[in-house]
Amino acid sequence: AHFSMCQLALAKADAEKAISLDPRNPRALDVAANVALRERRYGEAVEIYTTFIDQKVNVAGNLRQRSMAELWLGEFGKALQDSDEAARIDPDPTADQARRTMIAHLKSTGKKPVVRFGPPCATPPPRETGATIYLQPVTSSPHRPSNAHR
Repeated sequence: AHFSMCQLALAKADAEKAISLDPRNPRALDVAANVALRERRYGEAVEIYTTFIDQKVNVAGNLRQRSMAELWLGEFGKALQDSDEAARIDPDPTADQARRTMIAHLKSTGKKPVVRFGPPCATPPPRETGATIYLQPVTSSPHRPSNAHR
């Protein structure tokens, strides 16, 4: 789920409500993980991605996401291990090589990646009535076919 800083509070509230109703709701967990990343709560994001992986939901994609959260935590070994496992399950040679190179570079320099998000909005957008876009079921990524069966 991609959302602007303006939508962050609404997305967080919607995800929390949906998770309170169904703690295994994959769409709500996806939003919650993205919100955690945006709010720099990387440990929480790792936990959510681990839940996805344990549920066998988009395993390769969630391993890649978890590797990024681990990278931001400075856990280079775990980040590399998850990245390599994702590449084994669902190879994406260009992205996988870029991720390995970034992890190796940051590990060798001892630096953490710089995280930049857009500025927060002065006022949140008005809430629309009815179901929100954040809780619709996910069938596949617009960029890659679904690999939820893996």
